[in-house]
Amino acid sequence: MKRLSLRIFLLVAFTLSVTPSAFAADTSAPVLVDWKLIDSKTDISKGDGVLRIQFSLSDESDISDPLSNVGSTTTTQQTGFAFPKLISKVGNVSTYTAEATVKFGQAPGVWRWLLFPLRDAIGNSSQGFGPGGSWPINVWVYDKDFTETKRLADEAAAAKVIADAKAAADLKAKQEAEAKAAADLKAKQEAEAKAAADLLAKQEVAAKLAATKKTTITCIKGKLTKKITAIKPTCPAGYKKK
Repeated sequence: MKRLSLRIFLLVAFTLSVTPSAFAADTSAPVLVDWKLIDSKTDISKGDGVLRIQFSLSDESDISDPLSNVGSTTTTQQTGFAFPKLISKVGNVSTYTAEATVKFGQAPGVWRWLLFPLRDAIGNSSQGFGPGGSWPINVWVYDKDFTETKRLADEAAAAKVIADAKAAADLKAKQEAEAKAAADLKAKQEAEAKAAADLLAKQEVAAKLAATKKTTITCIKGKLTKKITAIKPTCPAGYKKK
């Protein structure tokens, strides 16, 4: 009986010590792994248009079915809800397709896919992805007035604005670099001129000191010797410099 009680005690103790360390709580919302457009444009000049997309989400828990739609970037118009369909699940990654319908008569131009707040089965959620977020997926909606030609013209105009801004920034950077190089050259020349002036002044001071420094020479006349100290000493008449 004592052996049985001891075994039960050890089993309970082992379970209590192992189980918590083996459990990792899921506290993160689903995240967008990747996406691709099935349709990048649709034509509503003669009727409703369809836009389709595929995207993948990852989460440690089961993912609640997300919602999405497409909204105009120039008006408040949106499509109805596009209920994504799960097409595959590999490990923690679930892949969906979604289809949205743009109605005949709605505004043409640039529209954008929206992905509504993402939730998993245990209550973790995020704000989803949309304009200004990390999923700016633009598509184009055409009608009889908004044509491919106009779209290309709009894109070309936008590209020109970006190119002009970059060219202006590059020119400014070049001018600033040239101004800095000129300033550095001027500073170098001024430093060299100052160094030359300092050297000349030093040489002039040395020359003045040399000119005013007294020296001593020894003069002899037979057995007589004389020491003469002066700035430019010379021997007296009849004496020769030793």
